[in-house]
Amino acid sequence: MDLKRLPKTFLLLCIDTNKYAGNFERELCAYATGAVGECGVGKEMAELFLKDHPNLDPLSGDYVSGETDDDGCFRPVTILKNYNYWRAQRGECTTVGIFLDEKPPDELLQVWVDRIRDFCTSPKRLNKWLPEEILVDSIRLVEYKVEANVETLEVLDV
Repeated sequence: MDLKRLPKTFLLLCIDTNKYAGNFERELCAYATGAVGECGVGKEMAELFLKDHPNLDPLSGDYVSGETDDDGCFRPVTILKNYNYWRAQRGECTTVGIFLDEKPPDELLQVWVDRIRDFCTSPKRLNKWLPEEILVDSIRLVEYKVEANVETLEVLDV
């Protein structure tokens, strides 16, 4: 465990949906913010972002960050359960969470929200493998605080 990483505070831009998010989270993140993980999934969507917003470079900012997934691949996005939908009650993750280091300016956040809604209205037009439509229940900015309590239980003589 890398104790240098704790305690840590980070933000997630959470998009609560009615679909299993594992089928589209990386494409949605790339389309909305231009950010792509090491795996490269969503690269075409990120190119659309840069085409539409050439003055907004997602990789130069202090906003979109990421975490390493279970396979060691750095990703700017994750999926979470949203218990507002029956899919989550069956264990399916229906929320997309985009990692942020800090809150972006309101103007940039509005660009992202507009692109999230555009993507979800008709994702299949962007990629034939995506669902027909994704219902967005809410878009939330959530702050997470991870803290470590380290305590020596016993000193052993070896």
